[in-house]
Amino acid sequence: MGFQTNSTVDFLSQCASAAQSGDEGAWTDLVSALTPRAWSIARSFAYLTDEQREDAISDALVKLVRNISRYDSTRASIKTYFSVIVRRTCIDYTRIKDVTQDIDDIEAVPCEAHPVPDTDERAYYLSESLKEDLSEEQRLCVTLKYYEGLSYEQIGNVMGRDFHWVKNTLHAARALLRAGIGRREKRG
Repeated sequence: MGFQTNSTVDFLSQCASAAQSGDEGAWTDLVSALTPRAWSIARSFAYLTDEQREDAISDALVKLVRNISRYDSTRASIKTYFSVIVRRTCIDYTRIKDVTQDIDDIEAVPCEAHPVPDTDERAYYLSESLKEDLSEEQRLCVTLKYYEGLSYEQIGNVMGRDFHWVKNTLHAARALLRAGIGRREKRG
């Protein structure tokens, strides 16, 4: 396809538009540009094996191909759109796939050998609270806001919700996280 632009965002936007029109070369360029980001997201799911991550990325690419007609460049960039697809697919894989390890592969190590460092303690509690306390929509809002750096408006566009819904959802998520952290600190 060979678009000549100075900006990666413009390049991806042009590739997405061309892919929506059925341009095979655009698909190749789009997949090549988006795959490193997909791997970065998939690696953040510690419970998935490399094989499951690869399967999740492949499934996310299939979902992108099937849903490219639904992509609206006025609501979000193709990178953000695909990032959400990858993240949701990885979440599905953590729920669906058997992610337990073989008992023989687990090494018996006393808990004291791997204490949670003080500086990482709040991050540890945050990740535990995310898994246990938040709904999928709240987790997605928190991820898009604090890990992807999107504004309330951008999050609303990605999720098909308005600014106030995003603001209220994030407020509720932060309250649940604070409560979860407080409960764990009391348990000590």
